Amino acid sequence: MKTLILILSLPTLLFAQMGYNLPERLDLVKVDGNLVTVRDTHTGIEDTYLIEGTPVINGWAIEPQQDSLIFELVADLDMYLVANLQSFDFEMDGLIELVGCDLLDGDVLKFLENDGHFNFTEVNRIDTSNILYDLGDGDRDGFIEILTKWDRSIFIYEQTNQHTYSDSLVWSITPLEGNYRVWPRYSDLDDDGFREVSFQNHIDYYKVEVHENTGDNEFDNYYDIPWPRIGPGQFASGDFDGDGHTEVVGGDDYGLLTVFETVISDSFVIVWQDYLDHPNAYMHRTIGDTDADGFIEWVSGSHDFSHGGFFFKVFEAIGDNQYEVIYYDSLPGNPWRLGGVSSGDVDGDGINEFVFSSNDNVGLYKYYQDTGWQRVWLVEDLQGTIIPYMVDTNGDGMCEVIIATSHIPNYTRIYKLVTTEISEHKKNKESLISIYPNPANNIFNIIVENDKYYGGKLFIYNVLGQKIYEKEILHQENIVWEAKDLTGKGVSSGIYFIKVSKGNLDLTRKVTILK
Repeated sequence: MKTLILILSLPTLLFAQMGYNLPERLDLVKVDGNLVTVRDTHTGIEDTYLIEGTPVINGWAIEPQQDSLIFELVADLDMYLVANLQSFDFEMDGLIELVGCDLLDGDVLKFLENDGHFNFTEVNRIDTSNILYDLGDGDRDGFIEILTKWDRSIFIYEQTNQHTYSDSLVWSITPLEGNYRVWPRYSDLDDDGFREVSFQNHIDYYKVEVHENTGDNEFDNYYDIPWPRIGPGQFASGDFDGDGHTEVVGGDDYGLLTVFETVISDSFVIVWQDYLDHPNAYMHRTIGDTDADGFIEWVSGSHDFSHGGFFFKVFEAIGDNQYEVIYYDSLPGNPWRLGGVSSGDVDGDGINEFVFSSNDNVGLYKYYQDTGWQRVWLVEDLQGTIIPYMVDTNGDGMCEVIIATSHIPNYTRIYKLVTTEISEHKKNKESLISIYPNPANNIFNIIVENDKYYGGKLFIYNVLGQKIYEKEILHQENIVWEAKDLTGKGVSSGIYFIKVSKGNLDLTRKVTILK
């Protein structure tokens, strides 16, 4: 631990006299009033937080509870994998690869193949330093890309042909004046059918920067979303109120949440604002329709130095551009370190659960029709920077929970739900569809497993019941749907229904697209 001893300016001196320690691997960069900037000594990434008063670490004890879901440790890897793990069957051989940056091995990007029994073997790597943030087909050419960042630059690596790994550098930009923490991602924020690379640019805190696809490996159409205050760090997006227009959600240092909505291509207006009641509202994630009511939700979370932990709320639409809090919780932790939010279906019921991390503690949350949301699993007293992921690493349509930490032996641990009534029912009933990877990647590999439907058709409908896709089912084959409608235009974020039908037989499964 490193005690701050600085004599630079009055604000800095007061800051040092508060009598607390920065955790290992963090250095103080500057103090500007209540805004404090620190730097990760390994990655060089800088973060700025609002701190009022003396910071508190692990501000309260977690109440004991009985876990209602049981997970088993199925793999532990001597790698510290960050920052937004992805999975895909690159070789199309039925074996899924897990992709992530290993901070313990020169920050290289590793492709780890699962043999089907959670034994992972490195099958490829990108030797230059890269932190992974997204996977998809940004230029819609049929080749999978991975989106990464290192230092001040953002990169895209693509497959050279199908059945190969995404390791060919095809696009890069250097938009950042410093090594700030940004979360680049693929999106279609303005609903015009063209994929984008979007992120917060810390040259100008007051905007989300968007680079729209204009051709093969080209993202040259630029626009931005102006932000009212410092923020938004991560941001969530989706058609939350079901009006056919994508909303973009972020927060600021004082905890003000702002929702923008698309009005025309490349143009947005503010439609809603409210306070999270806690500062440093930088954690935002679309989690899907976790309560199965037809509307997708998002989570907004914060680092609160005054209380010594992380706080979050789940928001849902109650009307056009109107939102309310439908659940909230908090976990004690070290606000200097990162937390995280991730979502996915762990039990095979077709409805997402989500995890929230305060770095010292990881909670998993599930909605029940009779009791509402419950924290159904808790991993306590971890140490270091803890980042949780929900990723399908074996292609069975159910996500594993991956916990990556900077401090314990076997830094990356993979947990799978022990068989439940839901997952047993899913396996024993007439099997419908296997879908992988995670639908958040917007590329769906669909396998119809019941031969009763061979010779029938597969249909995909939006939430309004409009048919947007169809294909004949000839036999058990891998049907790839790239989230496009019958005209070839990319569909917007929201809820969709995959239906297989033959004669008087039909079965349906719901999926969520997040952009």
